[in-house]
Amino acid sequence: MFRAASRDGLRLVTTPYVVAETHALLLNRAGWAPAVRFLRSVEGGSTAIVVPTHEDERRARDIIYTHTDKSYSLTDALSFAVMQRLGRTRVFTFDSDFERFGFARA
Repeated sequence: MFRAASRDGLRLVTTPYVVAETHALLLNRAGWAPAVRFLRSVEGGSTAIVVPTHEDERRARDIIYTHTDKSYSLTDALSFAVMQRLGRTRVFTFDSDFERFGFARA
């Protein structure tokens, strides 16, 4: 999936929340060195890190409060809000919640 997105010339975008969540996952499952390699790759990589605005945060909470039949995490809901603000419709993810919310996988 990552190669296809790169081949198609898609610019990858994420938030600091996703970076923090990924770092914590790697730290707990793979250890310090892989977690640090990940952080360094983000710093030196081509993925844009978009800081959510206060409006994105409000929108994320609204998503959580109004989708009572789903259990979206705050990180995911923030990603949804940022993607909507940026006009993004395709997502590079293994998380099916993004499709449930209406995004297409890249």
